[in-house]
Amino acid sequence: MKNPTIGVLALQGAIEEHVAMTKLAFKEMGVEGHVRQVKSVEEVNAIHGLIIPGGESTVIGRLSSLNQTLQVVKKRIYDGMPVLGTCAGLVLLAKKVYDRVREKPVKLR
Repeated sequence: MKNPTIGVLALQGAIEEHVAMTKLAFKEMGVEGHVRQVKSVEEVNAIHGLIIPGGESTVIGRLSSLNQTLQVVKKRIYDGMPVLGTCAGLVLLAKKVYDRVREKPVKLR
């Protein structure tokens, strides 16, 4: 893909760090890519790949449900959009999360 645009879900968490590292990765690989913070459905629809940063998974999950980006992100992932989740972002991408105290699956939204 020529000139990919990578979005960093910018609702809460380590947003600036992921933007900076993605820009650095593009530079070191010699790729003419773009990185942007995304917060809206329109912005999620305009990217080629997504990073969901670490932060507080409950906050990110609730905010993305309220602004309806969660549904669009899920559809884009199922349609093949590459996605990277770090820390809380990975929790949001999981189909099941196990509570280490109860050892039973906890269903996330």
